[in-house]
Amino acid sequence: MAINHEFDYHGYLIQNVFQAIPDDVGAEIIDLWLRNRAVAGRQVAEQRVNQVVLTIRNPEKRLVGVSTVYIGDFLRPGQRYYFYRMFIQPGDRRPGLMRCVSLRTRDLLKQQNPPDGPKGLIIVTENQKLMRPGMKRMFERNGYEYLGRGPRGNDLWRYQF
Repeated sequence: MAINHEFDYHGYLIQNVFQAIPDDVGAEIIDLWLRNRAVAGRQVAEQRVNQVVLTIRNPEKRLVGVSTVYIGDFLRPGQRYYFYRMFIQPGDRRPGLMRCVSLRTRDLLKQQNPPDGPKGLIIVTENQKLMRPGMKRMFERNGYEYLGRGPRGNDLWRYQF
């Protein structure tokens, strides 16, 4: 299955910028995070900007959200996974948008993953709403395995490639 570089979700433009973020888009991402206090300052924003996979633009074409991943060990050294994060600014959170972007990010990473690449995707839920029973069912329906709670009490989910 080919992953489109951009697609529309109810007027929101979702664009693939994985490993190819133009400088002007990088500046928009940093501004989005700082304006919404989504990260702990400019230095963190500048470090994370190259982790962006998909950008989300509202019908006015303003950048309103991103999905990001970083690679890290999970459970034991050398067992590498993508760790997933997402931010959508509060005024643009729409039913189904989070699910759509999460699944597109996962599918893109799975498709582009080299044979010796990360084994899958890990989601550590930081948003309490994602720990509700309905959201847990959504993760399970979409192929995620519930791993229990992490050291901070967050739900842990794994999707194997």
